[in-house]
Amino acid sequence: MVLEGDRTVASVALEFDINAGTPGSWVNRHRIADAQEERQALSGPERARIRELERENWADLVQEPRDQPGERS
Repeated sequence: MVLEGDRTVASVALEFDINAGTPGSWVNRHRIADAQEERQALSGPERARIRELERENWADLVQEPRDQPGERS
């Protein structure tokens, strides 16, 4: 219902006369478990490449800002 996108969590909760947090929690748990399964499906080299790219991105984020042309330090 909710996972297929044709119903909202609130509408399902109302239909079954339960708190919207209950099916909302179920949906969130399912999405987390589904995402974990997708991550586990990666091969060793794919995971290594992702880690390498994450390190490169992190290094770019923590580098000191470079002076822009025309700026004074």
